[in-house]
Amino acid sequence: MSEAKPKTRWWFYLVLFGLTAVVCLLVAEVAIRLTWAREYPRREPFYQFHPEIGLIHRPGAYHLPFLRCLADKPCEQITVPFTINQQGFRGPEFRNPAGRPLVAVIGDSQIEGQPVDDDKLLPVHLEKLLRANLPDAEVRNYSITSAGFVHYYATWHKFIAAQRPAVLVVLPIGVNDFRNCSNKLETFPPMRPYYSVAPDGTREVHFEQLATNYSRLHLFLSRQWDKLEVVRFLRWTATVRQVEEHAIKTEGGDEVIGDIRIYEEPYEPDYAEAAALGQEYLQRLIREATT
Repeated sequence: MSEAKPKTRWWFYLVLFGLTAVVCLLVAEVAIRLTWAREYPRREPFYQFHPEIGLIHRPGAYHLPFLRCLADKPCEQITVPFTINQQGFRGPEFRNPAGRPLVAVIGDSQIEGQPVDDDKLLPVHLEKLLRANLPDAEVRNYSITSAGFVHYYATWHKFIAAQRPAVLVVLPIGVNDFRNCSNKLETFPPMRPYYSVAPDGTREVHFEQLATNYSRLHLFLSRQWDKLEVVRFLRWTATVRQVEEHAIKTEGGDEVIGDIRIYEEPYEPDYAEAAALGQEYLQRLIREATT
C-alpha cells in the first residue's frame, strides 16, 4: 500500500507568491534605476510648509522634469533649470536694498513658470524691458503653484506689503483661482484654506500641514513608497497615456472643464461660496495695495 503524499498547505503558496512578488519588484527597481531613472533624474524641487500661505519652496537649484505634449507630436520629457532664491520663490535673489521702481508679481503655476527655463520667466522678461529706461528697476516673482486669490492676499500681506512696491501685478489665470479659495473644493491639503472670524468681524485664514484624515504613519509610508522608481515609472506611463487620451477626447472642443461651473447660473452652493471668497480676497488685495 503506497503512502499518501502530504498535502501542501495554502499558506505555502501564499508565502511563495509573496516572495516571488518581492523578488520581481526588486529586479524591476534595479533595472529601472540602471536605465530609465538615469535618463529621467528625480530632481523635483522641494516644498516646505508655510502656515500663512500654505507652501513655499526650499531654496536651491534644481532641474524640474516636465512632460511636454505638443500638437501632432509624441509627448516627451524635458528638464528645465528651476532656481529658488533664499526667500523661497522662483527666480534670482531679491536685491538688498530693493531696486527702484520695485515691481511685485503674484500668480500661480502659470507665472511661476514650471515648464520654462529660469531666463524665460515672465517677471524676468518684464525686468529686462523696464531696465531699458529704468536701469535700477527690479521685478520680483512671488508666484506659487496651486495658489488662488486667498493665497495671493496672504502672500501680499506676509511678504510684499512692507516692501512698498511701486507696482503690484496680480495675474490670475484659470478658474481654479476661485476654487483654491474654498476649503470644500481645494484638493491639495497644504494649500487648503481654513477660515475663522476675527474679533472685528473680518475673516481670517490659516493653513494646516497635515490633512486631518491622514495619520503621520500613513504619510511616512507614502513618502517611502514614492521613493521607489518602479512607482514613479508606473505613474509616468499613466500620465503619458492620460495626456494622449485627453488630447483625443478634447479634439472636438466639446469637453467642459469642471471649474467652469463657477460661471454657471444658478450657482452650485460650493462654487458660489468659492466665487464669493475669491472676490472678497481680491478686493482686500486691491484696497490694501492701493492705499
